[in-house]
Amino acid sequence: MCNTCGFQGESVNHIMFGCSVARQVWELTNILLPFMETLRMIPWIIWFLWKNRNGVLFECVARRTNELIMKIRELIMKIREEVEFWFLAQEHWEELNAADKVEVTQVQNKWRQPPMGWLKYNIGVMWDRQKRSGGCSWVVRDARGDVLMHSRKAFFNLSHINEARMRSLIWSIEIMKCHRLNKVIFALEDSMIVGMVTRPRAWPSFKSQTKEILYSLSKLEWWRLVMEEKITNT
Repeated sequence: MCNTCGFQGESVNHIMFGCSVARQVWELTNILLPFMETLRMIPWIIWFLWKNRNGVLFECVARRTNELIMKIRELIMKIREEVEFWFLAQEHWEELNAADKVEVTQVQNKWRQPPMGWLKYNIGVMWDRQKRSGGCSWVVRDARGDVLMHSRKAFFNLSHINEARMRSLIWSIEIMKCHRLNKVIFALEDSMIVGMVTRPRAWPSFKSQTKEILYSLSKLEWWRLVMEEKITNT
């Protein structure tokens, strides 16, 4: 039996398409979004329907109709942003992969703007081995490329450049939290830290550092972490 609508004979097809909740979700999706965007959102919508079913079944989380509709509308808007950014990221990685397959004769030296409504936070880090010190500078720009703010800070007693990069990123995240800024893309010239966060299983030796970064990032509702060469930050 479907724990959401009481239909006898629950099945995957019923959960995704036949249940009253599922029908409301698909109906609202088609009303709010163009057809092609709806197609792109299908995996996220299916995930929501399955999660809603598990919430009702295992956690006894049942919402009233009005509350559920409001939740669905809010979720669809968030899914739309997530899908837009995901496809943008895929295009970016395809460009990078294509560049790796051919001989690069000219270095890209143009800053890449974030999607509309997002901010890009470019971070630069330096480290002096002899003085065991380092520094961080950052600049925040919007989708038009306008500089919103910038700052810098020195760090001391650093044993390695990776420590300088870690402390710089953690400090940068705290700055965004203090300014109550959301939808931030943190761009830094460090494939290791980006890999630790985006592919933690590939970096098991840095589990504690990954946990620290993710804890700081959890204070922001929407964020992304990408790698960019310093030369593109112009």
